[in-house]
Amino acid sequence: MSLADHLFALPSDTRLEEYEVRKVLSLGPYGIKYVCFDTHLNKQVAVKEYLPDNSARRADGVVVPKSNTDKTPFDLGLRHFLEEARLQSRLKQSNLAEIHRQFTANGTGYVVTDYVEGETLSAIIKRQGTLPEDQLRSIIHPILTPLEMMHDIGFLHQEISPGGIVVRTDGSPVLRDLGGSRQTGGAARQMLGDRSSGVDLTKLNVGFAALEQYSNRGRLGAWTDIYALGAVMYTCVTGSPPLDAPSRSVEDELVPAFDVGKGNYDEHTLTGIDKALAVQAGNRPPSIPSWRSQLLYGDDPNVDVSRSGHMARSSTRVAVPVSLGRGSGRSSQSESGGGGRSSSKRRFGWLIPSGAALAFIAMLTYVDVGVLRGADGDEDSPAMARAAPANPAAANPASEMVALMVRTEPAGVEVLIDDEVVGRSPLDLTDVRAGTYHVTLRHPLYETIELPGQEWAAGQQIPLEQSMVRATGALTIVTDPPGAYIEIDGERLPSTTPTTLDDLPTGSLTLAIGAENYRREMVDAEVLKNDTATVNLTLEEITTYGTLALALSPSDATVTLPNIASSYVPGMQLPEGEYPVTVSRQGYV
Repeated sequence: MSLADHLFALPSDTRLEEYEVRKVLSLGPYGIKYVCFDTHLNKQVAVKEYLPDNSARRADGVVVPKSNTDKTPFDLGLRHFLEEARLQSRLKQSNLAEIHRQFTANGTGYVVTDYVEGETLSAIIKRQGTLPEDQLRSIIHPILTPLEMMHDIGFLHQEISPGGIVVRTDGSPVLRDLGGSRQTGGAARQMLGDRSSGVDLTKLNVGFAALEQYSNRGRLGAWTDIYALGAVMYTCVTGSPPLDAPSRSVEDELVPAFDVGKGNYDEHTLTGIDKALAVQAGNRPPSIPSWRSQLLYGDDPNVDVSRSGHMARSSTRVAVPVSLGRGSGRSSQSESGGGGRSSSKRRFGWLIPSGAALAFIAMLTYVDVGVLRGADGDEDSPAMARAAPANPAAANPASEMVALMVRTEPAGVEVLIDDEVVGRSPLDLTDVRAGTYHVTLRHPLYETIELPGQEWAAGQQIPLEQSMVRATGALTIVTDPPGAYIEIDGERLPSTTPTTLDDLPTGSLTLAIGAENYRREMVDAEVLKNDTATVNLTLEEITTYGTLALALSPSDATVTLPNIASSYVPGMQLPEGEYPVTVSRQGYV
């Protein structure tokens, strides 16, 4: 890509600390990615520069907001751009471009990542037209794991496209362009401030952007990235990207992948693509694990896929000999493990971990006794079946059990039965004995809910649905100097520092704090549940600069500024104040 392809791209050979700019690698709505040469390590790297087109420009080499109204969203976006890079640098996975460092220069921020050599998926599609099933699987499946890892730490990618997936020479894929991802919190709220300024439709990956990305009010989540990756798979199957989401929302003329690829691709794969491409977010798989399950086994109710990508099929609940067919009951599998693994449906071997064969062999000798391990591995949870007696089928018939289905908003709520942790929502348990139990729903950001005296009769199916109430906390803010103003979401509060803000919702909170003649600072605070956190901040005094230019006669006289580190240059800037100046030349006084 030519440097001329972007009006504000840095010129070739520009030096960014130890990195020399060689060429533009890619353009995105939030910045420019360059191929750079690391002069310290003697290798190529990728460096992403934060430069949102809708709110910033480059002037005399420095990135500046386009207007005064753009300054707040630009500053907030820059802060989160760097913070996200710091958090994402903890992600280490072979199919993910690794983030090495971030730094500030030229009025903006930079993120240094691996430079992945290989061919982009878009180039492969352009060359081949479509991808055969084995090649499609070998590229897409490994991408699911790093994407799930991103979601687990609260980030969305939002820029997935064939151009953002690189296939190395050994055939392994890499998901790149992490520097522009967006952090989520609560209902997938956007942390980059420029979204509130409006969505730049020209910067979205048309065909790969979900409908909710076209609106400032769109609810973003894992389903947003699933749409994009489903669109990538659709392109691999059909040779063309899907129609843009807004057009489909008016009249959906998209030919389903199932119709195009039937006979050439596995039906579960095609159905999974079509489900990922549902226009309305609520009709898509809500998470990578659930989508992985659909790609593997469709809507088979006896299949569960753990968060690590391992498959678990429920075993039949009978006395020996053990039957390995589809069972009538389903073993629960909490995040900590549990459940057998099967190597059936071998056509999906591309998604099965290498250890699955060993797990299958072990399962041949396993007699299911209905023991469900709690989150801490304890087998003695009072609501669960005990260790097996001589005749497990007679002592633990299905008629004595209760099916408990826990759904919460949000998901990820810890579920306790009689003070024993049994998993996190959404949670399906079929191994609970009939009886009376005390249920607790617990989450660090929401009020704990106690449901005492829940009586469950044998054979019941009990749906437990609960909307959690956000907890609150307090924040004490102390500044040096005192008397600083505080702004939240652009609104200035009536109180100044030092002060304590009460009844704040738990979780991350971004504050703007400043004072007259002091630099305005953006501060990320964490509000703790039923607790008071403290923010201590020393504000930086704003220094006023002036320009020094001397009219010299003769013009080659030497100028010295005592106690000033820098040498004199006509037009140089210095902090406002008085300075001694020495002017000398041989032969002159």
